Amino acid sequence: MEFGVRLTIQGEMGAPGDRLAEYALNMGIRAEELGYASAWIPDHLNNARVGPGQQGPSMECFTSIAALLMKTERLVIGPHVYCNTFRNPALLAKMIATLDEFSQGRTLLSLGGGWFEEETRSQGYGWNDHDHRMRAVKEATALIKRLWTEDEVTFEGEYYQLKNAYQLPKPYSKPHPPIWTPGESKLAREIVCEFGDYWLIYSKPPEVIAKMKEDICRQAGRDIKLAVSAVFISDYENAKMLERAGDFLKEREHRFKKKPTLDDILSHNIIGDLETCRRQVSAYKGAGVDHLIIQPMPPMEGMELFAAEVMNKGDLT
Repeated sequence: MEFGVRLTIQGEMGAPGDRLAEYALNMGIRAEELGYASAWIPDHLNNARVGPGQQGPSMECFTSIAALLMKTERLVIGPHVYCNTFRNPALLAKMIATLDEFSQGRTLLSLGGGWFEEETRSQGYGWNDHDHRMRAVKEATALIKRLWTEDEVTFEGEYYQLKNAYQLPKPYSKPHPPIWTPGESKLAREIVCEFGDYWLIYSKPPEVIAKMKEDICRQAGRDIKLAVSAVFISDYENAKMLERAGDFLKEREHRFKKKPTLDDILSHNIIGDLETCRRQVSAYKGAGVDHLIIQPMPPMEGMELFAAEVMNKGDLT
């Protein structure tokens, strides 16, 4: 099992709300030093950690990835995840191929339909229901892959049209940069089965994850690697860990129609004393997780703690 870490570019999860670029760069460089395989950047134009009608700082995802790739040597760095609404797929294909060339194969495509309606509308983009957004993601993913692998592309779809389109040079990665497909809906699973090298999902109890991996591989008729993104909160002091878990809950509760409870986040993430966290990560490995992405709180300190006390303890890789 490989390990990744979600970096913060919006001052979330206990990170400072200023010096965002400096913090993200330092965190990415440190992640490489600690032995993480990947680093991930959220894709937002508004700050997603604040409630409706509130404001907060946030750096742009793609340019942040570019900066981090140029400051590191080994880390694979990608989006957590690109919002399809923000970029035309032909342009995104070209941008990723360019990053892939500059970094010599250290980036990827992970494309989702977005969830933050207030953000999308405030920035002048249209908003459709979930199935419309996911059908657009499916078209966009197909187009991007074709532009990376075919000499010329003509396409007339529900959402996108191309005529005699070509892109050169082709990506550095062969046959193309990896496609990490996010989401758990029926349409998302169809995209995973058709295009996914990895299926990227949010954390759940290990027994649920094991069944999901079994089901998606059966549906696809092939092996699909599974990546899980999970919040990591721990500490040498139990009281401090619980305090941080409560802070995380307050930061995220506005995102859900039904507000999660403390028990919800404890059962669905890597939260607890260090021995509990080690057991949870071991259970993820046993469930067939190929790549575990942690969202540490606080980001820098949590990333270092996980590396020292979980990632490098026991036979987890």
